[in-house]
Amino acid sequence: MSEKIFILEPRLNGHCGNFTRLLSQAFSQKNKEVSIATYENEFNHFFIQNNIEREKIKDIYFLKNLMPKLNFLNVPSLIKKISFFPYIIEKFIFLLYIIIRFRPTIIMLPSIDGLIYLGSFFKPLIWILGNKTKVYGFLASYKIFYTKTSFLRQKIFYISLFSFDRVLINDEFFASHLKFSGFSNIQYMPDPIEDFCLNPNTKQLKLKWNLPINSYIVGMTGVIDYRKGSDIIIRATSEIKRDDITFVLAGKISNEIKDLLGTHHISTNLIVIDRFLSLQEMHEIITCFDLVLLPYRNIHFGIASMLLRAMSCNTPALVSKYGWFEKMSEKLDSVYSFEGEQDFVHQIQNIENIILNNHKDFASHYTEQSIKDFIDSWS
Repeated sequence: MSEKIFILEPRLNGHCGNFTRLLSQAFSQKNKEVSIATYENEFNHFFIQNNIEREKIKDIYFLKNLMPKLNFLNVPSLIKKISFFPYIIEKFIFLLYIIIRFRPTIIMLPSIDGLIYLGSFFKPLIWILGNKTKVYGFLASYKIFYTKTSFLRQKIFYISLFSFDRVLINDEFFASHLKFSGFSNIQYMPDPIEDFCLNPNTKQLKLKWNLPINSYIVGMTGVIDYRKGSDIIIRATSEIKRDDITFVLAGKISNEIKDLLGTHHISTNLIVIDRFLSLQEMHEIITCFDLVLLPYRNIHFGIASMLLRAMSCNTPALVSKYGWFEKMSEKLDSVYSFEGEQDFVHQIQNIENIILNNHKDFASHYTEQSIKDFIDSWS
């Protein structure tokens, strides 16, 4: 009898790395039927079309079509009105709905952040329904344990962990800590860097992406939004007083950043590539960069895949000075941190101080070393 595996992630944007890893893990199991449940939107269509082997998938369910009754009753709007955390409650309802309707053997969640605190509720519900569905998920909320948090929050966190059949963590230190504390459901899974064949001809790649040949290229790829400090980069373009520095924002631009681009006096030293990029394309653009800019705001983030990609391309990065970013800047010579927008501008203005300390070498892909550095940084 084949196993039914469901991967649920309404918003692939932001969790597509974990989604891909869970998909790979699902395919590796024998006698499986793998299905996907997600929102029907532009990014999800792009991602599914470019990164998923459709012949291996039994079904792809779009949640709007999957749950017409909930839409008819206007449940999404009701959730937003009564809940401080509408996305978490919404995902919780999707989870229960899929378990009740399809009774899968395993349901996988690329992110259980926030949902972790509801674990003590949904697992008893599954048992009451007489269902034996196992729930797997990636967790990045462990970062609260590297900062101050309340005793009650930690206690609820620990209790809820037991509700998941498998918790995937990309932090070796914390995974070991939980296993030592008696959690047998913890699985350490490090962040991989795709082993793309890096093109050593930077000039060729710059021509491909219409980037200036004789200029320092600095910028960001991926989703271009406020949380990641894209507006800080836009303001910096007007303050940098050099003709040999070109800023690049490459990826899908959020509406709030589009509005800013429409109202802000945009300098001619800014290039915007507004479209979804494949992982290979992001890797190519980062290869063109002399400096990756990651001015993320102090909002909870999982491990920043863009920093790992920068490391794999042996490209230095300028990052916000907090949390995991600050830790990496202390451990790795190629990661620099800034405090405040003026410091951000100052360090870009004096980019030679960073560039001269970093020499690209395309003799290897840096994949294994970047993963090792990442793991070692927390030990």
